[in-house]
Amino acid sequence: MWVNAFILLIYFPHHELLWHFLYKGDFKETSKDLTIVRLIHYCHLLLSMMIFEAYQMYTDFPAFSLKELLYLPALFFYTQGWFYFAHRLMHHPNLYLWHKEHHYFKEPPPFGTFYCSTFEHLFVNMGSLMIPLCLFSFSQITVYIWAFTVLHNSVSAHMGIRYRGSEHWIHHQKFTVNFGSGTLFDKWFGTHESL
Repeated sequence: MWVNAFILLIYFPHHELLWHFLYKGDFKETSKDLTIVRLIHYCHLLLSMMIFEAYQMYTDFPAFSLKELLYLPALFFYTQGWFYFAHRLMHHPNLYLWHKEHHYFKEPPPFGTFYCSTFEHLFVNMGSLMIPLCLFSFSQITVYIWAFTVLHNSVSAHMGIRYRGSEHWIHHQKFTVNFGSGTLFDKWFGTHESL
């Protein structure tokens, strides 16, 4: 639970303060009430924490083993694949209704990370985090490191102006490229673009 408290009380507020301090003047205020955006973001973050907490309560974690390091490439590969295909699927005209909320910002702020529909959050975001943890048996420390790494990458990709030219920033500009959380699957399927 202390990891969840750290994320909620220190990690995200730190990114918001950093974003406001460095980029507030460059961010075009929108007609959308940013309080609502933050509220949705933090509600989805709390939902994630509850799912993660339930997973921890009902999991018998093995002791840490160096063998876990052998599974990490598979974990990264799975997560990259799940996020790429699930995110690309959300851009299909029949499903985009559930995803367009996330694309409200052309310059994505950190509190826009989880600004999306609950369906998208559970299917795309939580699917890429939780399914591999259920498939493989990892120690609790590896699970915490993994969850924090996934969260940090998501928030960092939504730091807006700081990462202009990053793949995810380009995705928020064009919508039809850079669906992955990394470049591997985008390069394989011809959807990678960089500046």
